[in-house]
Amino acid sequence: MEAANAAAKLLDLERSTTFSAGEMEVVDWHSFDSLYFYNPFAAILFGEAPFAKAVRWSMLTDQIARTEAHLADLSVGTRVVTYEGFGGDMPDGYLLTHAEMIDDRRLALWVKQRSTRGVRPKPTDPF
Repeated sequence: MEAANAAAKLLDLERSTTFSAGEMEVVDWHSFDSLYFYNPFAAILFGEAPFAKAVRWSMLTDQIARTEAHLADLSVGTRVVTYEGFGGDMPDGYLLTHAEMIDDRRLALWVKQRSTRGVRPKPTDPF
């Protein structure tokens, strides 16, 4: 968060950006027009939680499915930036508008082009 706020200040974007971190279950996803994912579930896999590997994988797949559902429900025009993906597939209706490699990692910009409420997600990532 500190780095994001510093970058916004450097770029004179403080008035038009908001950065937040937290549990996705308590965040109103519809209050954002852009989202950025960078290792969003690392704590599940690598954190200090005293869970067995099988439990961690179950938690991970649950969080990925919830993320896909939230993304599918967002408004047309929503932008999603991923750095190394988020572990799942972008829902139908999102278009990959830009991708570039930074070292050996991919930064991608997805823009929601059409509503997909009620449509089951399918892979659209060509990389």
